[in-house]
Amino acid sequence: MGDDSNVCGTGHPGCKGDPRMNRAVHIRTENPRISLLDALIAGGFTFPASKIKRQSKKEGKIYDSDGVSLNQRRNQLSKRLWQVKRRGRVQEQVVRNKDIITGVDLDDSTEVGCVSGIRI
Repeated sequence: MGDDSNVCGTGHPGCKGDPRMNRAVHIRTENPRISLLDALIAGGFTFPASKIKRQSKKEGKIYDSDGVSLNQRRNQLSKRLWQVKRRGRVQEQVVRNKDIITGVDLDDSTEVGCVSGIRI
């Protein structure tokens, strides 16, 4: 997988949650074509190999080594991926709005702009 020193959950301050889930989010973000299950396994979650091929109602749910179902892990990963995607769009919009509101070159060392008494 390479150097994971910059991935949340592997020593990055401010990151919360299970480091395995953080790695799975990072892996899936970097390679969207990988399945959720493959991202979870690459992140460090372990599922019984004999049951992974097919999960059916007849055989019951598949649980990882922590006793959490595969469905729950997939749902959590999907939610985290959605949050990452949403956060990216929000940050993009904030940057665009800031540029529109100020209308001043950010290289100017004087006051950049003021909106409703709040310095930007």
